[in-house]
Amino acid sequence: MQPSDRPRNPAQLARQIVRLVGAHRVERIVGLQPVSPPEGHAFYAFVVLRDAADDARGLEKTLYERFSPKRPRIDYWIMGREEWERSRMRIGHPARVADQEGKLLYGAAGGGAEESVA
Repeated sequence: MQPSDRPRNPAQLARQIVRLVGAHRVERIVGLQPVSPPEGHAFYAFVVLRDAADDARGLEKTLYERFSPKRPRIDYWIMGREEWERSRMRIGHPARVADQEGKLLYGAAGGGAEESVA
């Protein structure tokens, strides 16, 4: 992937993740731009799969290599539907914040944001 092919905003990132992982597996993608991100991270992408996401670590590695090879400015959270449902109910969990304050980039009501993730 050439630098010019890398996603420039969350909506583009979501479309490319869906193409890479497969629309049949991806239930939703929620993007979150934290107020005080940890050093080096400017955006969180929560990718919720319809299955149990047994290959989550491998998918995360693939996404880092494909979309953020030099500087991981995007933090990918890959999880299955059940893990997402549990995590978004836990006070203090990043998935809860994403569920409450993030933008749905892909899924049932997915619209898309245009902020930069570059």
